[in-house]
Amino acid sequence: MNGPLPPGRDRLHADDPAADTEDSPCWYFLSYSEQDELRSRVQRFHHDIQSEVRGLLGKDHPGAGFMDVEDIEPSERWRPRIWNSARRAHCMIALYSASYFGSDWCGREWAVFVERIRRHERQGGRARHLIGLVWRRGPKPWPDGVDEYQYVSQAFGSMYEKHGLFHTVPADGPAGDDYWELVREVALEVARAVTRPEIPVISAEAARTVVPLFGRSVLRPVDIVVSHADAEADAAWGRWVTYHLRRAGYDVDAHVLSPDSRDTVHVLRNSLRRARKVIVLLSEEYLTTGDMTETLLDEALSDGSSDWRRLFPILLHPGLERPLPSRLREISDVRIGGPDEVASREVLLRVAAAPLRESERRPVYPPGVPGTAAHPVFPGEGILPLRAVVDALAQAVSLREPSVRGVWLAESGLDVSSVNLSIPLRPLLYEIARACQKQTGGYERLADALDRIEPHSQAARALRRAVEPTIPPGTEPGS
Repeated sequence: MNGPLPPGRDRLHADDPAADTEDSPCWYFLSYSEQDELRSRVQRFHHDIQSEVRGLLGKDHPGAGFMDVEDIEPSERWRPRIWNSARRAHCMIALYSASYFGSDWCGREWAVFVERIRRHERQGGRARHLIGLVWRRGPKPWPDGVDEYQYVSQAFGSMYEKHGLFHTVPADGPAGDDYWELVREVALEVARAVTRPEIPVISAEAARTVVPLFGRSVLRPVDIVVSHADAEADAAWGRWVTYHLRRAGYDVDAHVLSPDSRDTVHVLRNSLRRARKVIVLLSEEYLTTGDMTETLLDEALSDGSSDWRRLFPILLHPGLERPLPSRLREISDVRIGGPDEVASREVLLRVAAAPLRESERRPVYPPGVPGTAAHPVFPGEGILPLRAVVDALAQAVSLREPSVRGVWLAESGLDVSSVNLSIPLRPLLYEIARACQKQTGGYERLADALDRIEPHSQAARALRRAVEPTIPPGTEPGS
């Protein structure tokens, strides 16, 4: 809803000056986006719908429709009387167009009404109170999730189906039969919603905090979208990840899941449409926040769309308590956390620079980009001995060679089938050390194996001190 305010008018809201007050029934909310000089066609449609609804309900039935015509600047807060109408109206009429799906305000209006429908459906109800109309039909696809709600159609080949309602609304003078047929159909749906109100009114706070599925800010092209939960630890990770990605030169947006988040998979799909890559920070909180579940995400990843090849999950330390479904498990082999911030940053930036995932293969990571400037506090946590173990292993010359590293692993007798051996060396050493601690309760096997591969080496002695810190320097086995 852009453009200067029409002279002498601050609203077009039925014939009742009090119709936008909290107490007056709001029959419908007309949500649209149109150029100012062409807005008269929206006003004509609004007037005709309202007149037809009044005829169906009777002239004494209180209430009116709502259409806002004020200019909204990008910096302006969403005006209370708009969200009052969106959160209270019996139904919404949405005029779909490329401009509509590019409008932050329309995205928020639509999301408020969908949230009301969702709440009704969670209580076992079914409501057909979101009425979608094609205002202008163009080549761009609609955002995922929009066509799940009621869409008004006409006969194939009609002016409406080919080009949209805009081209059937008369600029002035009489209208054609196709137009009046559509007006009567929409008005009847509105009248039914008014006489059988079903969807709940939501609070002003809930209306303010909905997350739109579309709009300029949602669809703005970016390099990377980081998706994480709003739990305290996950939010700290989100800040840390976003900082380092931006410092490396990436344009980054965040998608934050809250307990009220809905349509999360659709939001991720839309994020993939506008971003080169979506990084999901996987944690127990992420998979239990809002409407997100591991099963829901796994099903989305299995739908055959190539877009999902640009979604890269990263497991946050200490990992998940639950086993992941097969498709999600295939691609969730990267983690960050623990005590080593340098290693976590290296992994993150390698993921950011990685090419598309092959459909059945784990990603291959090109070299990362290091950074050293001041930044948000590293959220990683770990036990000091683990870092000392990894520091010692990283000194071992033989472990830098994959073939010799395989001999060392064989000597250790550990089961490393769940470890991705292709990740960078330092993160790999953390994974192997964690596996050893989990399987044996300590790190002695790693030290014993390195003693056999590199006897008397400085790395072997340092590892033995890390594993058995009470041993004085110079008294390790073999010294």
